[in-house]
Amino acid sequence: MKSKTLLQCCCTCLAALLAFASCTFAVRPQPCPLIQNQNKIDLALGLLIDDAQVRQVHSQSGLAAVGMVHTWRIETGMALRIGAENTFRALFTKVDVVRSKTEFRDKALMLVVAPRISRFTVDQSLAAQLNLQCKLTDRDGKVLYENTIPASGSSHSGAGCLMGVWGGETSLRENTNEAFNQAFVLLAADMMKKVDFGPYLGQ
Repeated sequence: MKSKTLLQCCCTCLAALLAFASCTFAVRPQPCPLIQNQNKIDLALGLLIDDAQVRQVHSQSGLAAVGMVHTWRIETGMALRIGAENTFRALFTKVDVVRSKTEFRDKALMLVVAPRISRFTVDQSLAAQLNLQCKLTDRDGKVLYENTIPASGSSHSGAGCLMGVWGGETSLRENTNEAFNQAFVLLAADMMKKVDFGPYLGQ
């Protein structure tokens, strides 16, 4: 009887310890893609990112390098907006963030670009994998560009293994930044190569 009571007590204490040890950490990436562009395109662009996209969070636990019981909430939606704004403001003379197609049509904007995250994952080495989708259309709905850009970030993954939880936050943030930076740099180069903006200039 005593052994059963002791076992129950041990189980209760272990459960309480695990509950206490299990924490949720916010990761706030701030990508800053280095876009090489000598001359901005003289067009007014609408950047379509709605509120639901900005609120997107990638939640993941079970990462052995930083503690199996911890949950990591990576603010991918805000990273998308920051990365997209930095990118398209480097390419076009005017960029307005719009939250809907209706808002786009109500403004004097020539084109609208709609980026979105189609896939985001983190593996056990804390490397971030990203698929960035993007569509560019004009006011009539004509699609000028559409593509999915895969990218990854893993150059700082070792920090999490060496420094536990606090190193993990740094590693996840920097790896996410790297994935978004890479994706937007590749996207900018691909879009500038494939799209003929000539018909829209001077309108």
